[in-house]
Amino acid sequence: MERVFDLILRFRNLILFLLLQGISLYLIIQINTRHNIVFGELAQNMTSSFQESRGRVFAYFNLIDENDKLLYQIKEIRQEYLKVRDELTLYKNQLPLKLEYRLIPDSLLPAEEFKFIPAQVVNNSLDKSYNFLTINKGYLNGVRKGMGVISEEGVLGQVVSVTDNYAMAMSILNKNFKLSAKIYQENFFGSLSWSGGSPEYADLEYIPLHVNIKEGDTIVTSGFSSIFPEGFRVGIIEEFEEKSEDGFYKIRVKLNSRPGNAYHVYVLSNMHRAEIDSLEKRISTYQ
Repeated sequence: MERVFDLILRFRNLILFLLLQGISLYLIIQINTRHNIVFGELAQNMTSSFQESRGRVFAYFNLIDENDKLLYQIKEIRQEYLKVRDELTLYKNQLPLKLEYRLIPDSLLPAEEFKFIPAQVVNNSLDKSYNFLTINKGYLNGVRKGMGVISEEGVLGQVVSVTDNYAMAMSILNKNFKLSAKIYQENFFGSLSWSGGSPEYADLEYIPLHVNIKEGDTIVTSGFSSIFPEGFRVGIIEEFEEKSEDGFYKIRVKLNSRPGNAYHVYVLSNMHRAEIDSLEKRISTYQ
């Protein structure tokens, strides 16, 4: 307390000067209309600027909640898209029939096949021959080993290990990763894999030479597995050459996904996978 009084005594002249200046400024503003208006505009501008800055700060922190809402909406839209696509495919197959036979009850339409689980990438490798990525959703969120992982741009990988709250996926940039993919324009499928090198390119194999392909053709998932739905974009044909010795093309595909920039992703849960796996196990007993 004594130090406070010492400071006041030491700077008493300065404090008195500032106090008198403040009183003088107040009287000038109150008595002089022009000064009052100018000061009011200045105070209003300062208040508005402060409120705007404050609003930006709160808006920034609200982005997290808004982003989560958008991810949920995107998940719902994707699931609705798959449902509508299946319905359109079924109706298309009914076109030769008379109009009264095209009205199919909802109970006969294809069941919803995939559920989207939104997640974020928390770790990712790109500079190895066998790359992996870690996401912040695990067993408690419905993630299981073998599920596919996608981003807004394209295929990212497949889950290979799961804990309660996290999962690790084999990246599309992993030499062990294989994807059943097809040429959208020709509907011929092959096997897509990454052989190393640039993270922007992969190779599509086992497309026979009699197929008419061209640069720029779209590559999509074939749907011949319980991991990824049919028609999800993978990339485009960058270049190709004929391999006459085995009767197949050597196709270079520019990937649509960018694993290095991946953050918001989705894990694909096939609602029918257990049934499919059970059926395939039965068939294996006859081989």
